[in-house]
Amino acid sequence: MIDASSPFFPLHRGKLVNWSKAPHQALERADGSLRGKQRRRVLESFADYARRVARIGYTALSIDDLAHLALHPCYAAPRRRRVEEYRGLFRRLFAIAAENGLAVYVTTDLMFFTPEIESYTGGRADGATRFLAAAIPEFFDAFPQVAGLILRAGEADGVDVAGDLRSRLVLRTPDQANQLLRALLPICETYRRRLI
Repeated sequence: MIDASSPFFPLHRGKLVNWSKAPHQALERADGSLRGKQRRRVLESFADYARRVARIGYTALSIDDLAHLALHPCYAAPRRRRVEEYRGLFRRLFAIAAENGLAVYVTTDLMFFTPEIESYTGGRADGATRFLAAAIPEFFDAFPQVAGLILRAGEADGVDVAGDLRSRLVLRTPDQANQLLRALLPICETYRRRLI
C-alpha cells in the first residue's frame, strides 16, 4: 500500500506544506465548489501516479480523506453540496485506481470537525463515535469499491493546515478507543471492509 496524496500537491502554491494531509482547499472556490481546472490536474496526476505505482508492484492506495466524502444528517445544504462535489471527483479517482488494479483505503483523522459536527458531537469522543457510526455505513453504501478505512487515532492537523474541515484529537483514554472500535468493527464486518 502507498499513500496517494501526492497527486493533489501540484495544486499547492506555497513554499512550505504540511505533507500529512492532501491540500484539498486548493481545489475549492470561495463558495466551496470545486475548480474545474484544478480537478482536471488532480485527475491527470492521479492517473499517472496510479499507473506508475501499479507498475512497480503496489496493490493498494491510501487516500485522504473521509472528512470530504462522508455525509451525515447534521450537515446543512451547503456542506452536503460540497461533499457531493468531492464524491463526484473521488468516484473518478477510485475508478482510475480500479483500472490499475489498486484497492482503495480512505483515511480519516479522529476526529474531523465543522461547526455542524462540533454541535452534533459536543467535541467529545463519545459524540465522535456516534457521528462515525452513522456516517460510515452511508459512506460504504455510496462507495462499494472502497476496501476499507485507515483511522489515524493519534494524529490531528497541524497549525499550518488550512480549510474549514480540520481535525483534532478526541480519543484520550484506552476506554474511549475501545468504545470507538466496538462501534466501528461490527460496521466494517457487516460491509466486509477492513479497518486499519
